[in-house]
Amino acid sequence: MDPGLRGETPDDTRHSLDLLHALKAAKWCAVPTLFVPLEDTQLEKSKSAKLFQLTELQWEFFVTCWRYNLDFFHRSKQAHLVYNLGIPLYYYFLGRRLFGRAMKYPLLRVGHFREWIGKRKLYLDFTGKPALRYRVPEIVPIPEHFARPSLPIM
Repeated sequence: MDPGLRGETPDDTRHSLDLLHALKAAKWCAVPTLFVPLEDTQLEKSKSAKLFQLTELQWEFFVTCWRYNLDFFHRSKQAHLVYNLGIPLYYYFLGRRLFGRAMKYPLLRVGHFREWIGKRKLYLDFTGKPALRYRVPEIVPIPEHFARPSLPIM
């Protein structure tokens, strides 16, 4: 999902967050990007998304992707301590001036702050076991037209 895509609704962002949460234990790296129109496409005259215009839900999606990435690559508690100390300093001295207050609670999630702090402001609930809308399938069948053709035996 590209935050800021023309016609995107808050419900679209919630569905993307549900899917992201369902995939949190998977071994992958989620790289969120902002919508940028490409030349010679139908959307080339569309406005690109700006960080300071993101909604709280879009910030939550962006930041939750990076939280999962940091958890995947830095499993040590010492690495999280650096983020715990730096995030409030960043937000109060620079982040809120550059990007607005919508990033406050999602940003606390990256720092592994207690989830009850932002529970009323964030869509995903990490405090308990939320009812997942999506689940990761154990087996993904491959349709026959995508299967590799068998090679002749020589």
